[in-house]
Amino acid sequence: IIMQISNLEEVKETYGTEACCELFEKVKDDIERIVRKGDLVGQYKEGLIALLGQTDPPGLKRLIDRITHDIAVHPFIMRTDKVDVKLAWGSAFYPQDGTSRKELLNRAEGMLYEASKNINR
Repeated sequence: IIMQISNLEEVKETYGTEACCELFEKVKDDIERIVRKGDLVGQYKEGLIALLGQTDPPGLKRLIDRITHDIAVHPFIMRTDKVDVKLAWGSAFYPQDGTSRKELLNRAEGMLYEASKNINR
């Protein structure tokens, strides 16, 4: 899974670079707390979070639901404002979407950018 905070640029413009970095780290930390032991969470390229683990489509849906719920329940507060976090993600499954790391990441990125277009409409 590759995730992007869709409104990260808006946070940066409103509250500054430091707030943008804080939000990114909070979301990444929240995801690390939610996933199973052994799953890997980290920054992938600028502004993207990667989650590497083994699951199937129903397991992915449950995970996304948990992440979405957790972020809604634990909002990011900047100054006195509650900042809603909007996430977009793309995923890829081995072997149906690719057999190499590069193929899987490219597929997940493509899915992410399609999802991002729909969020930003």
